[in-house]
Amino acid sequence: MMIMDERQIQVQKYLNDIGISYELYNHEPCVTMELCEEADKLTGAPHCKNLFLTNRQGTEFFLVLIDPNKRFRTAEVSKQLGVSRLSFGTDDKLHELLNATAGAPHCKNLFLTNRQGTEFFLVLIDPNKRFRTAEVSKQLGVSRLSFGTDDKLHELLNATAGAITPLAAYYDTDKRVCICYDDDLDDYEYICVHPMVSTASLKLKTADLKQVILTMGHQIRHILPSK
Repeated sequence: MMIMDERQIQVQKYLNDIGISYELYNHEPCVTMELCEEADKLTGAPHCKNLFLTNRQGTEFFLVLIDPNKRFRTAEVSKQLGVSRLSFGTDDKLHELLNATAGAPHCKNLFLTNRQGTEFFLVLIDPNKRFRTAEVSKQLGVSRLSFGTDDKLHELLNATAGAITPLAAYYDTDKRVCICYDDDLDDYEYICVHPMVSTASLKLKTADLKQVILTMGHQIRHILPSK
């Protein structure tokens, strides 16, 4: 029988107490993107990107399979298919036509500090974006950001590297860490976050995640890094 980490118990209890619905998934530790790639190697087959798309009029629907190492470029694929500019189909249409449900990506969670080591930031970024230090620093109006130390991560958020999560805001009772949110994450109806450990993931609505952060007493600073 697996023994749950006390921190995981606490944050899941908090979500239950404030009425937030989520799905719990237990899995092998995945603390870096490299480990996720290694898991793909073990199976001998990587996960392709599966995109459910529709034309501008909402009259044609496409399930597009793309090499996982390629970026999806809307205009390029629209041209190759000979249709008006594509966009993502709704969850209702996905269920109606394919009896499927939307997946939920893990957002990137970065623990950062300013050059002086006096300000700290938990930055949530779309998983398909690269983190550009200078760009995010400029949007936040701080001196050039760098990664915070493991000691500060534990001191301020009671978290460990490899399991950084916005739910760690639960432990920042002094509100010393600024929560920064990439507005492009709103494109995902659902998102996955670690419940303080790298061996489990919680799938919840993106809108609910933002509400959780606010309910914990944190303000959210909005950013929009380029793709």
